[in-house]
Amino acid sequence: MTIVKDSSAPLVVVVGATGIQGGGVIRALAASDKSYRIRGLTRDASKPAAKALAQQGVDVHAVNLVVENAPAVKDAFKGADIAFLVTNFWEHLNMAKEIEEGKLLVDAAVEGGAKRIVWSGLESFSDATNGRLSHVDHFEGKAAITKYAKSKLAGTGVAFNLVDAGLYMSNVTDLDAMKPRPKGDGTYIIALACTPETTLPWIDMVSDYGSFVRLAIEDPEYAKGGEIFTYGEELSWAEIAKQLGEVAGKTVAFVPVEPEAYKEQLISVGTPERLALEFRDNFVGFTDVGYYSGRPLTSHAKLYKKPRTWKEFLASQDLSKVFV
Repeated sequence: MTIVKDSSAPLVVVVGATGIQGGGVIRALAASDKSYRIRGLTRDASKPAAKALAQQGVDVHAVNLVVENAPAVKDAFKGADIAFLVTNFWEHLNMAKEIEEGKLLVDAAVEGGAKRIVWSGLESFSDATNGRLSHVDHFEGKAAITKYAKSKLAGTGVAFNLVDAGLYMSNVTDLDAMKPRPKGDGTYIIALACTPETTLPWIDMVSDYGSFVRLAIEDPEYAKGGEIFTYGEELSWAEIAKQLGEVAGKTVAFVPVEPEAYKEQLISVGTPERLALEFRDNFVGFTDVGYYSGRPLTSHAKLYKKPRTWKEFLASQDLSKVFV
């Protein structure tokens, strides 16, 4: 472990320290041969995950990262050398709120003295399709924050690293909307508004996202900023289903659903229409322009450890909860 208190080591302020992304960033930096001071931001410093970080030497700082709490948010970034920023759309399902919170984090990091900002972003399907796919709010909000950060930091000397988050492997095992469902004949299907051939950048976020953030912080290639597009393995939906079946000892197939029919299916089971539109456009966008809208994936060559493949991720999971 190289988390230290020595003031000569750079101070990394990590948003969401007990979460999937922030926690992964802390683990990756702790495994480095370089020394870091780490201030982990979380709403509740009393929860077990926060206490565990404190025992590892992380300065756990309790703060609610909302616009109404701006003075405390800015105080949390004081003295930062490096800031890792992430927002959570799914916490409130409000794109405008996410954008305002993202802007606040960027402002707070700059005012706190950060020389590098690492931002967990996503791309705009609306921009990539000239507005045709305009409902994917959880991508659009992050893309708007990326634009804000680039504009604000231009010419300041503060390095900006965009580290886009790939598609969570855990979505297939944890989210009801993406889990395989029984056909009634002993086999299973994954039915979504994509084609079976649609290839996506899958990643075990818990294990591997932090490795890419560490690359952004430590590799000279990214010293002045730059963009990283994360993934563990590129696989099509057909391959995802086939390999899931192989590991679980089940027969699993991917079945494409016509986009409008998919939206109506979601609405019929109680999904609010705006979220049904979001999911429809999201999956259509995966097929039409790609997860990263055509940006090249970042090589694994200089990562400190090899990312997990889909089968390696599955081997680490309790698949009995998937097939119910």
